[in-house]
Amino acid sequence: MATRQEANASRRKIPPDQEPHVAAEYVDGAPLSRLAKKHECTIQVVRKSLLRQGVRLRPRGAVSPYRTDPAFAKRVIELWHEGMSITSISEHLQVNDRPVARALNDGGIIAAKPRGERHGRWKGGRWVDDQGYVHVRLQPDHPFFSMATVHNHVLEHRLVMSEYLGRPLLSHESVHHIDGDRTHNLIENLQLRIGKHGNHVCYRCADCGSARLQPVPIAN
Repeated sequence: MATRQEANASRRKIPPDQEPHVAAEYVDGAPLSRLAKKHECTIQVVRKSLLRQGVRLRPRGAVSPYRTDPAFAKRVIELWHEGMSITSISEHLQVNDRPVARALNDGGIIAAKPRGERHGRWKGGRWVDDQGYVHVRLQPDHPFFSMATVHNHVLEHRLVMSEYLGRPLLSHESVHHIDGDRTHNLIENLQLRIGKHGNHVCYRCADCGSARLQPVPIAN
């Protein structure tokens, strides 16, 4: 069942004075999906507009004319070297991602999807997983890079505790969130433990109420 937004989009028409511009953009290589998004209508509305104007539609899967345009490829490479991501370049040139990626591949610049800061969805190397834990990405020159996974990730609460202690955590050491909020990773909310610990549990001294628990030698 169509959503209200989709139903509204299906009723929208492209104004007659805008149809020539839509046709020109399509002939220049703009995909139907981008034109539909730009004019807030459905792909079918764009397709009918083009047919009314006698524009011959490209077959599905057709190679974009931009791929064989040296000027387009040169401009893509220039923007890439200026630090723009594939997504940013495609939005700047008003084309989809595929011809941009092809131009870069043909130019010998990249052979895979961009990663890190060049990725269009880069969020600074910090994200929350399905269990609510915050992950951060470490660079190889980080003093605690030894704690990172094969993908250069580390749990933020473990990293905060390591930086507080001035050393990497050992494999048998765990870090507990005192208030149970796994995204609250200030050192005041973290507690170093040995081994695993239960969810939403905080051990306190029964006599003084302190949460500053630490191992002490057993008296003989």
